[in-house]
Amino acid sequence: MQKILITLIFFVVPRFFFGQDDPKALYESYQVDVKPKFPGGDEKLKKYLKDSLRYPEEEKKKGISGEVKVQFIVNYKGEITDVQVVKGVYGGEGLSKEALRLVKAMPKWSTGKKEGRPVNVKMTLYVSFKLDNPPPPQVPTSVSVKDMKDGQVGQEGEVTATDVLVEQKADEPLVYAEEMPEFPGGQEALAQYLAKNIKYPQMEKENGIQGKVYVQFVVDTSGAVTDVAVVKGVPNGPGLSKEAVRVVKTMPKWKAGRMNGKKVKVKCTQPIVFKLDSPPPPPPKNSEEVPPPVKDQIETNADDPYSMPAVEEPAEFEGGQSALLNYIVKNVIYPDSARENNVSGKVYVKFIVEKDGSVKTAEIVKGVPGKYGKLLEEEAIRVIKLTSGKWKPARQSGKVVRMYYLMPINFQLK
Repeated sequence: MQKILITLIFFVVPRFFFGQDDPKALYESYQVDVKPKFPGGDEKLKKYLKDSLRYPEEEKKKGISGEVKVQFIVNYKGEITDVQVVKGVYGGEGLSKEALRLVKAMPKWSTGKKEGRPVNVKMTLYVSFKLDNPPPPQVPTSVSVKDMKDGQVGQEGEVTATDVLVEQKADEPLVYAEEMPEFPGGQEALAQYLAKNIKYPQMEKENGIQGKVYVQFVVDTSGAVTDVAVVKGVPNGPGLSKEAVRVVKTMPKWKAGRMNGKKVKVKCTQPIVFKLDSPPPPPPKNSEEVPPPVKDQIETNADDPYSMPAVEEPAEFEGGQSALLNYIVKNVIYPDSARENNVSGKVYVKFIVEKDGSVKTAEIVKGVPGKYGKLLEEEAIRVIKLTSGKWKPARQSGKVVRMYYLMPINFQLK
């Protein structure tokens, strides 16, 4: 049984104006006095789509779901014209075709009006295809790229990872879930918890050592925080890493993540920034002088990227997690020198999905040692940057926000 979520949105589009009495004149919804309506209103529109939709069998078998953006015109006679898909689902051509069919088959709408006259109005409709019980994922939550045979060529002449190692243990934590784990009370409560409970290590404070510690942990199906480890610390600041691990280990239970309606283990990463308000004071001139105390804080910034488990609506690649992994599999190229020297390993790439869905910042938080390992790291960053512009940005409290994402890519030789 499939569910359909409908959102009707009116977008600002260029206005083609040929004169007030010209039947070809096209308006945006905000320019008209009365907006076009489906017969019976939005609730009837939802019912029409729900009753009429036929979920494409190919996409159903593959578990492909997502949102299709359809644009159309309700003309001055109430007819639906110029129907087109302006944004589809990666790997889900059948979803786009079905969305087009549904919109083209709509009955006449009530016309939009301006100054009492019927006019043409451009409309946009989002149709979300969602399966209640999608099939098990056909790709792992981390991408494992096996060595490729010479001569394997993709459709566009590029060498592709066609023999990707597809493996995922049943109990292995996911890096993304439809419902990500959540700290009790949300992001603000998490920030308050960290600010209240972190104690700046004295040695690092005295030596002016500060920086960002990335802590990785798993939120299990009970909401408990387990497997806490530092994936990137601060040079010469072991105390910062120890304190970050301590405060994460003492966190209360989270709301567990869910995938396909079931609770799942989810691997999360939380950055903790240690920052001193001022550098360490110089030594006192005599024993009677006492240096002023050094303030410490956990850095916060309104435009800092959110972590995936902390944001209400995480950033999503077009077509979802499976589409992201398929995209990486298709586009990653195993470096020749690394292959010839039998170099393999897992590379962790941290990147930020910006507010416009682009990826501008990508860095390695854990890589493969050596000069050939560096090639794997460079390839991992290259393919992640290729995803730029293919993301739906994250949202927090209804506002678009930046979000960082951690993606493990496993390069493995046969």
